[in-house]
Amino acid sequence: MNVHHSDLVGGIALSTVLSFLPRHVRRILETCPSAGAGVHGWLFLAALALARAGVDPKLAARLIREGTADCGRYVDAREITEAIGSAARIAGTPGEVTLASTPRPKAWPAPNCAQIEAIGLHGPGLIGLQALSPVKFQTDHRHTEEIVDHLLHEEELVCSGYDKKNFETKTRAEWRGRLASMPFIVPSPMTTLTGITKAGKISARALANTGTRRYQVIEFDFAEKDKHGLDTGHAPMMRAIADRGATVLDLCASLLLHLGQYAPLVLVVCQVGPTAGLRDLYAIRCQHRRSRWLFLPGTTAARTSSSTSSWTGSVQGLGPAEFVVC
Repeated sequence: MNVHHSDLVGGIALSTVLSFLPRHVRRILETCPSAGAGVHGWLFLAALALARAGVDPKLAARLIREGTADCGRYVDAREITEAIGSAARIAGTPGEVTLASTPRPKAWPAPNCAQIEAIGLHGPGLIGLQALSPVKFQTDHRHTEEIVDHLLHEEELVCSGYDKKNFETKTRAEWRGRLASMPFIVPSPMTTLTGITKAGKISARALANTGTRRYQVIEFDFAEKDKHGLDTGHAPMMRAIADRGATVLDLCASLLLHLGQYAPLVLVVCQVGPTAGLRDLYAIRCQHRRSRWLFLPGTTAARTSSSTSSWTGSVQGLGPAEFVVC
């Protein structure tokens, strides 16, 4: 935690304020995890510790903001004030606070269409991806259970559901035989059966009970036309690829294999529909946590991915679809 000595509270530096806090509170404030390892849960933990220590909500908000300065992701004012409000309800202390928003950094660079096109034209395509897969399914029935067995262990807690509002968290063993009918699954194991949501409610799916990121999900959804029938920004590239006899699935497969140079490629999902494309999982194992930075803005993945929606959400749709394991 880097406390800026120019930040004053009633003429007193935040660093001085910290020195008067109980040791266990200081320890919490100084140990905010890095992005992807539980920042949201830490916000609530820090807010609760400060509330129980009798710290004014306004001061608590500033201390928490300082604690997240080096966590590796943007933490907006609302996320902090909601954590303070939730903690206050549990601690029975005042929790109303406003916190000025800080400028949000630009999240994603613009896709590099020239680079995407070059990879798509010169890559091995879908046939090449299938040929490289060490697992080849010969039947048309779903292989959801055996695929999930490769991703999550029997004793680990898994969150899955019919939609984003109807879900449960159970052990992998308890889910056995049911996952093929579930369109959604959290690609990381859960830490507990329930957690506290941003709204302060107990839920089976919350950032607070989502474990350390194990896999990075990247989704491609290239389309030549938008819903109004107008050309998208990818239209020239899509036509150039089609002129060479390749398809959007060839493009996606080549991109996935290209990204496989930077982190192990674990799973590819082929989703058939109006915007057919491939979605993939890259292994981000706990013992190699820093490898997840390969997929932050500015890296090859960010420049070549056409969709950022699946990079930060805790629940990803993984079915029904055709699976190829790599």
